[in-house]
Amino acid sequence: MYALCISIAVLIVILCGVYHVWRTDFANRRKTQYDAPPKRRNATESADNTEDSQDIHKPGRKDMDSLYIGFFDFVFYLLLIIPSQQFVFWREFVSLNLRRFIHSNVKSLRGTRFLKHWDPKVIGGRMLLETSEMIYLVHIRTSEDGCITGHYEWTDFMYVTNTGELKKADRVTMEIDLQTKLLVAAHLDDQELSACEAVQLLAMHVATVMHPVLHTYSNWGIDVHHPDPFVRRMGKVTIIYNYLGSTWFPRSTLPFLTRWGYLFEPSHQSAGQVADNMKQILHSEWLKGLPSHHACAQLVPYSTLARFITKLCKSFGEIFDKYGEEFEEIERDAMFTGTVLHSLDHTMFTKVLEDPMWLFLDDTEFSASGKIAAFANACLSRDLPGLLFDKRFKDASHPFYKEVYEEAKLINPELADLIDTCIIK
Repeated sequence: MYALCISIAVLIVILCGVYHVWRTDFANRRKTQYDAPPKRRNATESADNTEDSQDIHKPGRKDMDSLYIGFFDFVFYLLLIIPSQQFVFWREFVSLNLRRFIHSNVKSLRGTRFLKHWDPKVIGGRMLLETSEMIYLVHIRTSEDGCITGHYEWTDFMYVTNTGELKKADRVTMEIDLQTKLLVAAHLDDQELSACEAVQLLAMHVATVMHPVLHTYSNWGIDVHHPDPFVRRMGKVTIIYNYLGSTWFPRSTLPFLTRWGYLFEPSHQSAGQVADNMKQILHSEWLKGLPSHHACAQLVPYSTLARFITKLCKSFGEIFDKYGEEFEEIERDAMFTGTVLHSLDHTMFTKVLEDPMWLFLDDTEFSASGKIAAFANACLSRDLPGLLFDKRFKDASHPFYKEVYEEAKLINPELADLIDTCIIK
């Protein structure tokens, strides 16, 4: 009896704590959906001139965590997600830090089975071709000797220094040989970058700049009032996970990683200042307006991901239109982004950056950016085991997802099996 009373008291305390969190973060919200998605800027349009550019401090801004969810749904889906999410986080965090410690203080892991060999030129090339960074392709040129080169460009490129300070480069450019798929050149403003430095910055950009855009746009691709329970559930899971990524990560996870992941060198920057800097980076690309995805079609001959996305996008749209009346509260491109593009960006990021330990091997002026990306890759990009609900297109109960999966399987069965129906990592 005494043990039962203690258990009930502990449960009440936990629920009160969760209610306080929900009341602080959700009670003042009203919208469960947005009225209309922002426009996508043209490939040649300046990011500074888009209608959808927003002030990050503007009340009611439409970032990746602004939608409402009720208290009981909040508690229910946290209970479904958090145990699995925390298991993956701690498993990968401990494993990565243990290898870091051994490599730095006991014995070099290079050449052992505990550290795979890597070539940053190969990884850089694959990152430009097989992750969301592909959209920064500007043009493809063929030289007189037949060499085909892809030129990539980023403007207002934000990153953090090794002391946690926020920096912004006016222009970053990279070139890849599309025949060998090797990174051949990289510059940050007028500074030439090594292949390792380029990979550190690219990995940081994938994890903290470009990928949050996919999270944010997914908010227009859900319907938490849909009559079908599966579609409704996927919308609520998406809201919860976007909350964990946009609000809980800077508030809790990032300070923990800063302290115990040894991300930054000692400096005058407080943990709060570093968290604010990371928030700026997380929202930086979104506030420019949605980037164009025209580059995907140009990269079809050279990229497995571009080929799959380009072909599936057309089929996805046609199948979505069949369910137009049922999905009238869902924006088609946003749904494609929050399901297909988001899940494959995670998958390809972990597949390309096969061992996040690579980002700890070389000390450069961008090491902190690489470390943040390494933890994002290891702890926040893996599939969650033991979930008590289906979340793949191949397992979905709604016929829309089944039809899309059948089309995807005809293009690439391996990638088709990996596309999720919600934001769940």
